[in-house]
Amino acid sequence: MMQTEPITVALLESVTKVLGKLDHIAFTSFIKHVSAAERIFIVGAGRSGLVGRFFCMRLMHVGKQAFIVGETSTPSIKAGDLLVAISGSGHTASVLNVANTAKEHHAWVVAITSNFKSPLHDLCDDFVRLERRIDTDLRDEVAKHGKEGLNVMPMGTLFELSTLFYLESVIGQMIVEQEIAEEEMKRRHANLE
Repeated sequence: MMQTEPITVALLESVTKVLGKLDHIAFTSFIKHVSAAERIFIVGAGRSGLVGRFFCMRLMHVGKQAFIVGETSTPSIKAGDLLVAISGSGHTASVLNVANTAKEHHAWVVAITSNFKSPLHDLCDDFVRLERRIDTDLRDEVAKHGKEGLNVMPMGTLFELSTLFYLESVIGQMIVEQEIAEEEMKRRHANLE
């Protein structure tokens, strides 16, 4: 039986390496766009969409109007709004369709993807690039257990985990910059659960 601790440590180290390569200018720019936007729309498919939902909730906690694209209560997008489009490949058709529509309505589009050479990158006004491939250290850790060739972060997991941590760090930075007390965030948290 394979021990779980070394894989856990290697997985966290992989995410840390991805986040360590981030462009700090892009990070600051993204925070400025989020802080300045009156309304923020978030789109992503599959697990990227789940990460987007997490970010949407956190935006609400810090006092922003945030919406998940596709929900029945999501309003129309307009000039001055921000669309955050999450797609590891940058080729997800539903995300591209939404980004196109946002651009047609003069909204600002920020893409979070791992692919510089993608249609999503070409559509966006601003760009956050996060790695998506498995780290060799993690592959080596799996091989130590006699399980060569296995990917313990399959199908974009490294991208999704890194995106989750990245977006949570954006919220953390906003909390610091805007001095948002946790009690204030708790007051906004859902009470109809």
